[in-house]
Amino acid sequence: MDTCEIDGQAHSEITKGIWGNKSELIAVEDLNDGFGKKTYRLSFKNLALRCILHVWTLPSHGLTEPESKADWILAPSGLDIFKRNNGFLLDRGICVPGIVMEDGSRSVCDYDFALVEYIGSNNYTEYVKNRSAAAAKALLRKIDVQLRKLHACHRSRPGLPLDGRTPAEPCEQMVLQHILLGLDFAAEYNDRIKSSKGRIQDAVNRIVGAIEPRSTLHLIHGELGPEHILIGEAEAVHFIDCEGLKFFDLEFEHSLLKARFGRDYVQFARPDLDSRMMKYYGLMHYIGWNAFASKAVTKSSIDKTWARGIMESSTREILRVVNA
Repeated sequence: MDTCEIDGQAHSEITKGIWGNKSELIAVEDLNDGFGKKTYRLSFKNLALRCILHVWTLPSHGLTEPESKADWILAPSGLDIFKRNNGFLLDRGICVPGIVMEDGSRSVCDYDFALVEYIGSNNYTEYVKNRSAAAAKALLRKIDVQLRKLHACHRSRPGLPLDGRTPAEPCEQMVLQHILLGLDFAAEYNDRIKSSKGRIQDAVNRIVGAIEPRSTLHLIHGELGPEHILIGEAEAVHFIDCEGLKFFDLEFEHSLLKARFGRDYVQFARPDLDSRMMKYYGLMHYIGWNAFASKAVTKSSIDKTWARGIMESSTREILRVVNA
């Protein structure tokens, strides 16, 4: 997100106001380049102090074309929704990093930002790298406890937790629009998807036509991969990047967990999931990733090896489901 230049002096004054002179800012480390949010780690002269800085501003990478105004329930972002979701989860005993300070007035900096509790630098993947299979399995059980606590929240209508808007369409129809947008976009940059586009669309329509809308929808994270789970002291599990929190079909979450955790997904599996919905939402995720990666391969600012790997693996998965 190269349109935003961090105001180090402003954040140095802010942190001194919170923690005093011991919090002299000495380093701002860029951690990622998200679609709508940038994340930095702030380090201070007192090495015992650290915090995370989130910044919201418009991205300049040109990779958000598949998203539309109708996509508000699938890919929301912004400081307000970050604050609301953070408080919503904490109130329900679900661990997320606490907000130390936030400002959306643009009177302090020319962007919205939040200073957030520093949990640690290890996400799930990094944490288990040098640990035994038994230790990894024990941690997965802890993640599942928090996951089930999240999913235990439910209501009858889809939508964002603290938003009064109710979509006119059921979950699977909103996702259909998202899938078709992503498929059109992927076909522009991926010849294998382009040549199979008709068969893919037919398979999507066939699957969605057999789905019966749910009367009970569950609270889901919406983007819960291993990198969105931080491990703190005493192996405490924290979910991060929770802007996509919503009441939706549970299979939306579980199909993503299955794709992202691979063999480890067995620790999260549930017997009450609908196999057709798992296939449908799985296609949605893979088509979305393919749309992103297929164009990212053409961008000079993106790691092409990384993007090509995602493009090729997601293409294989899409065709596997379609040809099954």
